[in-house]
Amino acid sequence: MKIEAKENALHAGGPLEGKTVMVVEDEAILGMMLSEELSAVGAKVVGPFPRLADGLEYCAETLPHLAVLDIDLLDSDSLPLARKLRESEIPFLFYTSRAESEDLKREFPQTPICDKMMPVDKLIGAVRRLV
Repeated sequence: MKIEAKENALHAGGPLEGKTVMVVEDEAILGMMLSEELSAVGAKVVGPFPRLADGLEYCAETLPHLAVLDIDLLDSDSLPLARKLRESEIPFLFYTSRAESEDLKREFPQTPICDKMMPVDKLIGAVRRLV
């Protein structure tokens, strides 16, 4: 893990440098890993938020530049938050085990959907493309 963090630090200063990235993830270890990886490439991470209510509360005060959303959270799904972000024109992607959901693709046709089995470097690349 330390070697990966050093390698990622070499890539800091790119399109995520200084951008606030909201992480909405109910799995604590995965949320912490995403936060660390995004921080290593220069992002200012808020979260991880494990509940819809937490994410909505944050967005009531401040909007991030970008967001990474798991769909299934502790208290609900993240779709109301995704709708709020879309309405506010905040770029986001879904990072979920439900990547093949046709309903999700239908409602959010322009939103990237990344499978949780995706290697973290590919996920970081997908987040960079949101900028």
